[in-house]
Amino acid sequence: MACFAEIKLVHGPKLAQAPESGNMQARHLAEALMKQQQNSVTGLPASTDSAGADQSRSAPVRPFWQALVTHVAEQARTLPVPAIRHLELPPASPTGTGRNNFAALVLADGTVGLTYVALDDALAGLRAQAPAGGPALTGQSPLALLAHYEASTGWQRSLGMAAINAISQYVLAAGAPLEPMPDTLAMLAVKPGEHIGMVGFFGRLVRPILAAGARLTVIELDPSLTREEPGLSVTLDHRQLRTCTSVIVTGTTLLNASLDTVLGHCAPGAQVNLLGPSASCLAEPLFARGVTRVGGFQVRDTEAFLALWRGGQRWRDAGLRYQLIAPAGVAAGAA
Repeated sequence: MACFAEIKLVHGPKLAQAPESGNMQARHLAEALMKQQQNSVTGLPASTDSAGADQSRSAPVRPFWQALVTHVAEQARTLPVPAIRHLELPPASPTGTGRNNFAALVLADGTVGLTYVALDDALAGLRAQAPAGGPALTGQSPLALLAHYEASTGWQRSLGMAAINAISQYVLAAGAPLEPMPDTLAMLAVKPGEHIGMVGFFGRLVRPILAAGARLTVIELDPSLTREEPGLSVTLDHRQLRTCTSVIVTGTTLLNASLDTVLGHCAPGAQVNLLGPSASCLAEPLFARGVTRVGGFQVRDTEAFLALWRGGQRWRDAGLRYQLIAPAGVAAGAA
């Protein structure tokens, strides 16, 4: 990925909290990114795999991070995006229902942006860079953190994703009510003989998909986890996605720079479902790349959410698991 200069968390004065300052920053950021795109030579050409076959979808003309950051900045131009209240990290010693692998950027109005922190030592980096709730962030505009999404370190990418999701949730809250996400198995409506793809291991779905008579391919990054069973293939080979009619993709692909690769191997016309709290962003750049459904999470009661979070309890009970569906006629392709 092309890089911005790294942004230190504690450098520079706090951004003014007035809405006009946030809007001006959004405009300047969007203009700078668009200018960078015009001058850039980092567009990805159409490519072939090691076997010489063309990828199933055309390669995007710019990296996804750039398309997403530009779109979020553009959408924030006309809205008074609230300043940051604090950064909520998972409890150091969970005592409740299970481990929490997420962090939450909380804005002054209670809007929450979630991000995954169990990749590339992101959580350790955030604990070092933004301890005790990230006081260096308090009062700043989340727009100031967008460029972190492209950075080379895990904690910066996770922080940038939290900012993207917080701004996105603020924008979405100003629009039409969100549609609840159906049960994932019901959404897939698996048919006998169908080939389902899975990027990231959605453990509870594996046996029901196989029991429905479908064939399942799971794309894995760890060679030690690859295996073959009747109806099930766990492989490193993204090319296996080409014959899948439906693909379930974890939201963590937004954080490990693998999304463009995954989408580049999905068949035109396949139903591509990007799911998870980290995918709680504005969906238009994803739709433009061929994603057909985005499943995210919206916090509905911030104080209840924080109480559950800090107590190691099921914080998803304080919000809505929702879906955004690509409009009819939106073509898969470069963004």
